[in-house]
Amino acid sequence: MKTLGIDIGTTSISLVLCELEERRVLKAWTLRNDTFLTSPKIWEKIQDPGRIMTIVSQAIEEIQREVPDIGYIGITGQMHGILYVNQAGEAISPLYTWQDGTGDQPYREGKSYAEHLNQLLGAKFATGFGGVTLYAHARRGEIPREAVSFCTIGDYLGMQLTRRKSPLMDITNAASLGFYDNEKQGFRRKDIEVAGLDYEFFPRVSRERKALGRTKDGIPVGLAIGDNQASFMGALSDRENSVLVNIGTGSQISFLVDSCEEIPGMEIRPFAKDQYLAVHSGLCGGRAYAILDAFIRQLLTYFGVEASKEDVYQQMEQMARAKSPKAGGLIVKPFFSGTRENAEIRGEITGLDLTNFMPEDLVQGMIMGIIDELYDRYKDTKTAGAGKLQALVGSGNGIRCNPVMQKMISERFGLPLIIPDNKEEAASGVAFEVM
Repeated sequence: MKTLGIDIGTTSISLVLCELEERRVLKAWTLRNDTFLTSPKIWEKIQDPGRIMTIVSQAIEEIQREVPDIGYIGITGQMHGILYVNQAGEAISPLYTWQDGTGDQPYREGKSYAEHLNQLLGAKFATGFGGVTLYAHARRGEIPREAVSFCTIGDYLGMQLTRRKSPLMDITNAASLGFYDNEKQGFRRKDIEVAGLDYEFFPRVSRERKALGRTKDGIPVGLAIGDNQASFMGALSDRENSVLVNIGTGSQISFLVDSCEEIPGMEIRPFAKDQYLAVHSGLCGGRAYAILDAFIRQLLTYFGVEASKEDVYQQMEQMARAKSPKAGGLIVKPFFSGTRENAEIRGEITGLDLTNFMPEDLVQGMIMGIIDELYDRYKDTKTAGAGKLQALVGSGNGIRCNPVMQKMISERFGLPLIIPDNKEEAASGVAFEVM
């Protein structure tokens, strides 16, 4: 059977056509997600859900003209972000992405909305989590009056394809919003009500993986799965013994655990009914490397030199390759937008001396800083299950497009790095995970 997987990412939208029985990717398409909207509120990071639906629906129509016998559609997409829907199941707000900073805005008593919510509930919600964005909007009176619920962009695509009027969430997406109970596999009514929110406003959660409905052409459509879990499904053949390092716009390290017990420094996310992912997410990841690229290109303009992003990336890799990393080199902490635990922390460069304030040292230091944010959490969790892992798998364009980063990751973790042939791990993960 041929299946289609769709991944709505922050900057790109990927579709893969797969042969289910052979678990083989037949063809892949990557489209630009150019739907960001300009907001007068500089902290908002929002996209146009209507434009996203147009891009996806047109792509599906073109693929169906070429391949009319698609038997299943799987969906994934950027987690944490939310949009509001009305009674007819239509979006009546932008998509507030995982990068949205509304939760970091000042609320009262010198605390942000996220800090106040965490103090109120004794929780560890991060800005960008849909529940924090919802809480801030509620306090600010910014929830649309016609809104009856909210959902992720993946859930909304499922609603549009199946003509469903209310969202139904898989546990992976539900957990990404906050207010979620891993043990009970549902939203925490008490916490929601203590926060002054309406429990009935929250979407229904499905504890079972099942088809959400069918398209107008009768194709079954699966519940949308969180992109982190979907990438894990698509990248790893040996899920039990592998650790996944993903570096794209952000960065993540993930491995399976059998319990939802807390692990210091890690977030425990549902994976399947009785399995969980231990995850640490960096807010910058590959974006930190892009910031360095922008710095170099800006510097070049002062000398009358115009260089493309591709040219500078290539030169940065050559600079990093030309000099072996050494002890006592630059230490770069690329916390440009804070961390999930501390939105106020910022990046720093230390270890400067008379010999290492050179471009190649800065490039190497930036790469190692991106890696170390993930490795430091990994090494601290070996007693919680990471110690038994035997395979290191890399995914995301930040890794795929940078051989120097690949080598440095392998050396830091002390394991050979495996990079799957399939580049669209999340989209293929949901294409293979037929419900």
